[in-house]
Amino acid sequence: MRTTLMKRTVAGLLPTAFLVVGCAHSQVQVEGPQGRAMTTKAPRSVTVERGSREMVKVSVERRGFYGPVTVSLSEMPRGVHVDRRSQTIETDMATFVLTANKNADLVTGHVVEVTTEAKGMRSHTHFTLDVEY
Repeated sequence: MRTTLMKRTVAGLLPTAFLVVGCAHSQVQVEGPQGRAMTTKAPRSVTVERGSREMVKVSVERRGFYGPVTVSLSEMPRGVHVDRRSQTIETDMATFVLTANKNADLVTGHVVEVTTEAKGMRSHTHFTLDVEY
């Protein structure tokens, strides 16, 4: 299934983003100038237990350009921490570690924002986070 998520102007460009929802991940593609495009895939949902850690992988596919891409996570629930909120990658994968402390809020379907930026393009997608006992 392919659904248009947004069209907006960024820095004088007209990138277009599409959100594709599949079984295991959400995917957003942003098109920039000169045939450049960036596709970001994040997990659809992540579950972490209080007092434990969970790895989250975000993949980035570049088309028409090389170089760094910055991947950021934001909007963590209270008591959940990410090892680094942002990282710049030269590869196709960013790996984050979420840690829920023993008193983290128990949440279901909490939306964590995923932002990718490169070469004047910016995309936003998300995953849902459940914190359990």
